[in-house]
Amino acid sequence: MSSKDVALKYLFDLFKTYAATVLQITISIGVIVVFAYWAFIINFFPAGITLSESLLFVFAALMFGFFYSLWYLLAVGALHGLFHWRSAQIKFDGGLFFIGIVAAGLLGAAAWASESPEVLAPIPGAMILLMIPWYWKPLPLYTPVAQVQKRQRDRILVTLTALIVPMLFVPDLTATIVANSMQRLGFRQMDVSVSLDAANQKIIKGVVDEFDLRLHSCGNSKTPEQIVHHVNVLWHGLGERTLIEMPFLTDSSSGSPYQVELNRSGVNLVRRPGNEAGIALCFSLGNDLLFDTYASTLTDEGTAALTAFATQVKTYLKDSKRLITAISVTGHSDRNPVRAANDSNQKLSLRRAKSVAELLKTLSPELQLNIKAAGSHAPVSSCARDLPKAELSECLAMDRRVEIVVQTRAL
Repeated sequence: MSSKDVALKYLFDLFKTYAATVLQITISIGVIVVFAYWAFIINFFPAGITLSESLLFVFAALMFGFFYSLWYLLAVGALHGLFHWRSAQIKFDGGLFFIGIVAAGLLGAAAWASESPEVLAPIPGAMILLMIPWYWKPLPLYTPVAQVQKRQRDRILVTLTALIVPMLFVPDLTATIVANSMQRLGFRQMDVSVSLDAANQKIIKGVVDEFDLRLHSCGNSKTPEQIVHHVNVLWHGLGERTLIEMPFLTDSSSGSPYQVELNRSGVNLVRRPGNEAGIALCFSLGNDLLFDTYASTLTDEGTAALTAFATQVKTYLKDSKRLITAISVTGHSDRNPVRAANDSNQKLSLRRAKSVAELLKTLSPELQLNIKAAGSHAPVSSCARDLPKAELSECLAMDRRVEIVVQTRAL
């Protein structure tokens, strides 16, 4: 048998000996990482995971364990390769030294690229792990069984301590690695658009309308708004529920964005053709808030509402790191005709759109605003014609609106 065959047989036997153990450790690390993500990062536990999804969960845990193990093994490879000759049991080896240089270079490049020395966090743990075979002398022959077992327990404890040291030293970096792992596997998606079914759309609409800010596609009576833009999907793919985060809605005291649980079966991610693609954000403000009946001059309350709205949009654009590329303002009216001489629903909606556009120029003064008038031709209500006058007016209120579509792109 040639030396090459002997080497291959040795590697194969080594793989058979340790493969099961390595797989178990990797999956264990992955399961811990998944639960850490659920408990400490998004504070959400998916319910209703089926048997088939449990297999996917095991695969996901394996992948997370792989990412963490790869990061950790780079530190082990760097230290072992560069300093193996410090052990009395190992002589200097040029191949190991080269591996150490490569591993150290990869860690250093990652730290430089991320501008974070915390990437080097596994090094202390790797140092502890390597000290076990280097300096932990074997027990003499005929050592009592109890003492041998104690030594094995101590060894396991030290090994586990070495493995979790990076997590303890830099929990923020560990959380980042966990989140990035989730994102690579598709369970987490940041700054995306989602298409929702009617039930989920109702949930989102109720939450967003409470804050008088809507970041949806505008829709119409035939095609109601179904897409929500610029949301962070924190968990999607396993279980009955999907957790999304809306960066454009934040708590005034803590500054934390609101999170909403949705039915996973009714949530579909929309794949955009790149982050540079322009995205239309629709903001709809009711005329009853901005204007008096048949008037086109903004009320004091309307001016205050639009000013607050402009501030909210500026904050949102700053936080989401986006720029405005175009703005269009479209005035709408209900189907009740304007009875003044030489006037019409179309003309009234145009005047109102112009009033809103003048104030919105503070958003981006250098941009030309596209002003449109739809009159009563794009209703979103479905009101019966035989309703009493007061009820009909209330039902048609959603048609009396000004829609502001802001086209944006990433910085």
